[in-house]
Amino acid sequence: NIEGFSEKTAYQLFEELDIKNIPQLYDIKKEDLLKLEGFKEKKSQNLINALEKSKDCKLESFIYALGIPNVGIKTAKDLVKEYKTLDNLKEAKEEELEKIKDIGQVVAEEIYKFFHDDNILDSIDKLLEKGINPTYEAEEETVTNIFTDKKIVITGSFKTKRKEIKEFIENSGGQVTGSVSSNTDILLLGENPGSKYDKAKSLGVKIIEEVELNEYLKANE
Repeated sequence: NIEGFSEKTAYQLFEELDIKNIPQLYDIKKEDLLKLEGFKEKKSQNLINALEKSKDCKLESFIYALGIPNVGIKTAKDLVKEYKTLDNLKEAKEEELEKIKDIGQVVAEEIYKFFHDDNILDSIDKLLEKGINPTYEAEEETVTNIFTDKKIVITGSFKTKRKEIKEFIENSGGQVTGSVSSNTDILLLGENPGSKYDKAKSLGVKIIEEVELNEYLKANE
């Protein structure tokens, strides 16, 4: 989660500065950036500042950024809530992971394998040596509402940014999924919805439009 670090910038750094892995990003000096096309004084300093700022991060953001297969930000938060520290998570047994809500056998196996890969562990250690400081922050009490413990799909466009809607749902204890199925509890319906709307209707999924959604958002302010 490095501010201003686009895919294009990543490609340029990895190609022109011969960066082989993420830990090496934190060895970059401003003088190195000034040699690159498109990097003037301000842009170079901004990226150096962003790299330094990224060292202090939430543990769930760090876990999510590791790229563990099938582990999104919600699962990362669930892991942090359960284990509190990176060391505890590294030591987690596969059967323990399976017991965490919404983590089945497949995801538990992926997490276990990930933290038992020597190359990955070496990369994580190198990141920590560079000063990366992932910290656990106890979450505030979860807001309980219609989205709590529900699987929600979003379709169409909304006046509220989709990212904010997703964060609200997750903070309410709900889970946003990408497709409508028999397991979907709620469809959030915006303007110009896609085929998800038709499928939700055919499955009898509860549909909430933006006006009603806004009432829940306002109640949480």
